[in-house]
Amino acid sequence: MARDSTKTRRICFEKHRWQDANGRWRMTCAGCGLHIDPVRDAWIADHYVRHAEGGNDEQTHPLCKRCNAAKTPTDIKAVAHGKRMGERHFGVKRSKGFAKPKGAKFDWSQGRYVRDSE
Repeated sequence: MARDSTKTRRICFEKHRWQDANGRWRMTCAGCGLHIDPVRDAWIADHYVRHAEGGNDEQTHPLCKRCNAAKTPTDIKAVAHGKRMGERHFGVKRSKGFAKPKGAKFDWSQGRYVRDSE
């Protein structure tokens, strides 16, 4: 599922909405504390814990576009590396390597492994 999908935004809106004195729905930005008008202002449903680290769509809070731009993760490369290493460690992803045939040597002129008898 997309990280800022309709379902995620709906869950976040239902959880964090409140009415002001005029009866309009508002939300409070978790980053700067300003009031967000969900009809007029651009906002996203931000996750407390990233999906890459085991988060889910129930753990969200609203962020205005300005706070989201400042919050973008700088360690995306490190998170991706950690996921790859975890998958290899637990056997989720197997290496696509190729086992060298026993007693064979690579013949560069033929571009393949050959046994001495060939």
